[in-house]
Amino acid sequence: MLEQQSPIPPTQRPLFEANVLETLKTERQQWEETTVQPSKQRMPEREYLMTTSGVPIKRIYTPQDNAAVDYRRDLNLPGEYPYTRGVQPTMYRAKPWTMRMFAGFGTAEDTNTRFNSNAVWGPLALDTDSYPHLTK
Repeated sequence: MLEQQSPIPPTQRPLFEANVLETLKTERQQWEETTVQPSKQRMPEREYLMTTSGVPIKRIYTPQDNAAVDYRRDLNLPGEYPYTRGVQPTMYRAKPWTMRMFAGFGTAEDTNTRFNSNAVWGPLALDTDSYPHLTK
């Protein structure tokens, strides 16, 4: 089967076609009513979930959230600007990423206790550059 050629250049095509987005919108509304609501009655979900940066987290992300995404501009390939897929061209298939500890909450004593308790697990690195108050 031959693929149809679009008259729109690849760099200007939306990631998803409008009719697909509209169908997904309808399916999502139905999912919210028939699947999510009964589940919430059995087990209510927490409200106002957000990242540690204070960005609200939606229940689900769909292509509608990315309707205006330009693949090359917004995502691109691994190892290429804007590095949304990692700085390594092979992603992390050659070497796993470094697991960093997230600490620095509370008092200096609390942070020291956390570092020492986590050190038992054998971290490969301890990044304290983000915490200049720890080195004073």
